Amino acid sequence: MKNKQYFAVACLFLLSACQTDGYSLKGEQYLEDTSGPGPKVTGGYLVDYQHCNIGSDLFAIKGSGKRDRVHLGIDIKSDIFVPIIAAAPGEIVKIIRDDDSDEAVSNGALILLRHGNIVSTYVHLEQIPKELKLGSEVKRGQVIGLNGLTGRTQYPHVHFSTHYYDGSKGFKRGSFINSHSLWYVEEEKIKAKTVTIPFFDKSRSYDDDQKMTFPMRSEDCGKEWVSRDHPTKPWRAR
Repeated sequence: MKNKQYFAVACLFLLSACQTDGYSLKGEQYLEDTSGPGPKVTGGYLVDYQHCNIGSDLFAIKGSGKRDRVHLGIDIKSDIFVPIIAAAPGEIVKIIRDDDSDEAVSNGALILLRHGNIVSTYVHLEQIPKELKLGSEVKRGQVIGLNGLTGRTQYPHVHFSTHYYDGSKGFKRGSFINSHSLWYVEEEKIKAKTVTIPFFDKSRSYDDDQKMTFPMRSEDCGKEWVSRDHPTKPWRAR
């Protein structure tokens, strides 16, 4: 029995000290099951997701055995084709629509927005507006695509994450930033690590272009996937 206890403690120690994508998880808090709405502890933050449905949150452990990996992003679930909006004003530094590249097959349609030295990513999109191109400038709250099923995913969601900008590829491995630390909430809440979703409000003025509002509107967050159908799944990204 003692040997089993020592083994379990050793496994926990190795897990807490490991690194994924160059980001140390030592001292961080994470959940293995973060699905559904409501408050959750993730990445050391107490986050109130209110009515939104979160699939895998920041630092959730995904996979099994040798495929275990730490999820460095927020999977925001909703019905297919609800609008996905820019979390802050920025420039498109990467855009993938419908092609047969390895990245499109894995991640589907995606957009990377640059906000100074920070990049926000939006993965598994559908129907990116035709007028959006590499180098296009977008406003906070502007629709940049629809919630989708492109790439390797089994339910409609957008994978949202934030990273430090790297001019060559948009962002590089190991450059992940905890998105909760960039949310457009009061500094006191960031310091206390207790935050609530900052939904975009078109009637409000925003003076900090590097702080993020939520990439989905309040009225679209948490909607059920009604049709349970998709015109092209499962064989390719759209």
